[in-house]
Amino acid sequence: MLFRALVLLPLAALAAAPVHAQPAADRVAQSITVQDVRAHAEFLAGDALAGRRTPSPGQEAAAEYIAAKFRAWGLHPAGDSGGFVQRYAVRVNRVPPAERRFFFTAGGRQTAWTHGRDYFVLASRGGSAESAPVLYAGLAAQAGALPAEARGAVLVYDWPGTPMENTAFLSNALTAAVDAGAAAVVVLTDAGVGADSIAWYGTQLEGSNMTLPMPMAGLREAPARALFRAAGQDLDALRRRAAGGIVPLRGVRMTLAAPARTVMMSAPNVVAVLPGSDPALRDSYVVISAHFDHMGIGHPDAHGDSIYNGADDNASGTSAMLAAAQAFASLPERPARSVVFLAVTGEEMGLQGAVHWVQHPTVPWDGIVANLNLDMVGRNAPDTLYVMGQDYSSLGPLAHRVSAAHPELGFALPSEAETDPKLRWFSRSDHVAFIHAGIPVLFFTTMPHPDYHRTTDAPGTLDVEKLTRVSRMLFHTAHAVASDREVPRWTPTGHAEAMAAVQ
Repeated sequence: MLFRALVLLPLAALAAAPVHAQPAADRVAQSITVQDVRAHAEFLAGDALAGRRTPSPGQEAAAEYIAAKFRAWGLHPAGDSGGFVQRYAVRVNRVPPAERRFFFTAGGRQTAWTHGRDYFVLASRGGSAESAPVLYAGLAAQAGALPAEARGAVLVYDWPGTPMENTAFLSNALTAAVDAGAAAVVVLTDAGVGADSIAWYGTQLEGSNMTLPMPMAGLREAPARALFRAAGQDLDALRRRAAGGIVPLRGVRMTLAAPARTVMMSAPNVVAVLPGSDPALRDSYVVISAHFDHMGIGHPDAHGDSIYNGADDNASGTSAMLAAAQAFASLPERPARSVVFLAVTGEEMGLQGAVHWVQHPTVPWDGIVANLNLDMVGRNAPDTLYVMGQDYSSLGPLAHRVSAAHPELGFALPSEAETDPKLRWFSRSDHVAFIHAGIPVLFFTTMPHPDYHRTTDAPGTLDVEKLTRVSRMLFHTAHAVASDREVPRWTPTGHAEAMAAVQ
């Protein structure tokens, strides 16, 4: 059911088609106000919801808030059993603190580190390292075949750069370690990675649905230097040496255990529908999506703040969707197609909520024609809104026609081609589930910033005036798609290119 035939048409055939004037829709768009958008964002990103981790009581409170708004505006429920909420199973791994061990011994002295400040662990289904030898193996990005002495040892790799950009390096190191029969892996984070980032990994990865075949820990560089000094090694000198080979840390033994204990829980998506007005088209659907989960509570930062409020990521996208949903509900005449408002969770755990909805849609799957997804739309330059995926389908030219018809929105609409390719930003939100299912998408985002995945991503940092214009842009774009009798179409190579971009 996930993959369907792709209808292809050159974009040039549609690029010249104007966006017809919709006076009533234009008036309704102006009803999207700064005050309403701010109220949504401040509630969703408030401390009371404790970061909306998947799953958590704060997330359930957010789901209740969204469902209550949909109900009050007269939208139709599209969740389970006639309600607005669709639930899905979440496998959560826990590492009991009493069973978590990470220390080394040298010269008869044991040195232990502090979890959530010095290191994080990933839950493991496979054994532990018990007083094992330690080998420095260089860059995780270059991890490859290892010599026989790696069997039964703890392998220490460097993990430079921004952790969110380089998570693939963990897989490189783990694969090499498994192939060599190692006992565990330790990755040394970049010198710029502070205790707050270590704390985030401790809460996010340890409690994810991922389990590893052997223990793995991320160790902050500053405390890790004690390990190398105990072995009489200079870490900086090791890093400067010619590539190749491994270096034993002689006289050092390490113990690392992070056993997984799995708990099955459930998490909510919230889904509503505005039925279309055209009898011939009301069974086709434009899906507007945004995730409302974030990362919960971690280790306190330097100011004592431990709540990852996720104001931009992604209370902003959810707030813009909510304001647009209220505007759609107040239209004197509904658009021809139906509009689905899909608020999902589990995005920070691998797009789980979006994937579940795509696999278990609550409207007829064959009627879905497009997905417009919002994620982090409330920061950065006030005149810039990235519209990613625009080069792959007829939705891109349509978005530009909408923007041209509404200069008051004041947006340039760059695509992912104008972003840093190392970020791979187009591959990192819920629209990816729709691309894999063959649905044309647009991804609205204003890109990351220094507060991304930090406790400082708080409501006061949002540019709410910009966020209000984003909501109006979303409304106009979704209204145009839902009013157009033409089905959104991939370019001849668009779906293949989109798939390649999100791998």
